[in-house]
Amino acid sequence: MRLSLERHQIIMDQTDDIIIEWNIETDSFICSPKWERKFGYMPSQEKILTRILRGDSHIHPDDQARVVESLYSIRKGSHYADMELRIRTADDRYLWCRARLTAQISQANHPIHAIGVLIDIDNEKRQAEKLLEIAQHDSLTGLYNKGTSQKRIEEHLKSLDEHSCSALMILDLDNFKQINDSMGHLFGDAILIEAAQRIKKQFRSTDIVGRIGGDEFIIFMEHLQGTSILQKKAEQVIHELEKIQTVNNGTENSPTIHLSCSVGAAVYPLHGKSFKELYHNADLALYQAKKNGKNQYHAYDTSSTTETFLRTTAQPVSYIGGKIDSDEPDGLLDRLAEHCFRILYQAHDVETAVQSILEMVGKKFNVSRAYIFENSEDGTHCCNTFEWCNEGISPQIENLQSISYEEDLNNRYLDNFNEDGIFYCRDICSLEEEPYAILAPQGIEIALTKRNL
Repeated sequence: MRLSLERHQIIMDQTDDIIIEWNIETDSFICSPKWERKFGYMPSQEKILTRILRGDSHIHPDDQARVVESLYSIRKGSHYADMELRIRTADDRYLWCRARLTAQISQANHPIHAIGVLIDIDNEKRQAEKLLEIAQHDSLTGLYNKGTSQKRIEEHLKSLDEHSCSALMILDLDNFKQINDSMGHLFGDAILIEAAQRIKKQFRSTDIVGRIGGDEFIIFMEHLQGTSILQKKAEQVIHELEKIQTVNNGTENSPTIHLSCSVGAAVYPLHGKSFKELYHNADLALYQAKKNGKNQYHAYDTSSTTETFLRTTAQPVSYIGGKIDSDEPDGLLDRLAEHCFRILYQAHDVETAVQSILEMVGKKFNVSRAYIFENSEDGTHCCNTFEWCNEGISPQIENLQSISYEEDLNNRYLDNFNEDGIFYCRDICSLEEEPYAILAPQGIEIALTKRNL
């Protein structure tokens, strides 16, 4: 027994871990002397579970319920428990620790002791929290990023009932591209940082505020007393952002550009119960605010907002060019794709919708012609089925029917497409004879094609 105790003492002296023991029958606690070295005091030893239950312990209040649950599980017969908890130090700091306990069972098959170790994981835990913080937040403004904003809003929506009132707002800075172009991106970044700080100050700590695009922000407000608070908050933000100085010296070379913002909002559950519904309708409301002249707030309503988009009897109208003033190409393409799908979703006449999409894309990128080719069922031929021509460009759709991949394009046309299905040619003179013979008569000099849209 003496040698056995010596072995245990040697192990205890050589490890930084704290040996802990809970006597289940007496609800008492024993620990090795390293507890005092770590935390600066020796803990209470009597009625441990009782103390935790009444909140009179050195364990962080947010962790006490988890610790009680683990101790109860051992008392009820579980052989092992592993938990993470924060323990207060003598100078009122909290250290993250991991407690691992194994139960000792009596001859009558009852748990009598739980013995284990307490391991300091504070550095490891705080480093993980720091990395999580970085992953969840926008690196420029410090607000939640797009993915985290959506995830947190979705979590909140799951806990709401239909009698509660919440709202999702989308805010977009007006004229931001002009600021970037005239004053530079560093100045633009400074404007975004200040705008983010001013936006966040207008909302409660429980509200979700995030940056979801170049100059676009999202806000989710939970448990509102009524919808009137939305307009009040939007007007506060609009007024606050107008205070941001966007001119260096007021000279002719540095003209005054007034920063403003447009805000669209959708209300839960009136305008949707899911994130996608609320975001979609707040987005429509934002377009309406842009259409009405910017620097204003608009709440979603079916009568006015949908006028901005596709009508079944009229050509669709798109405001994608006026929505986001950021010059980020990826964001632009994402929004363009979103609008294309939205037009198709709302259309009763698909052919009119497709024609409108081609017009929107063509005008947005200022190309001469935009068209769609469809393969035959056997994949041997293709036909031009939809075409949009810019002003002054002659149609070619009649001349581009039943083109054979083998006979007209030498069966190598598809080799021009990369792994992403893109065929981009800055000068068609560099093409082989067969595709050049198809494109040249159309007056094409530069070609950009996407397969399998």
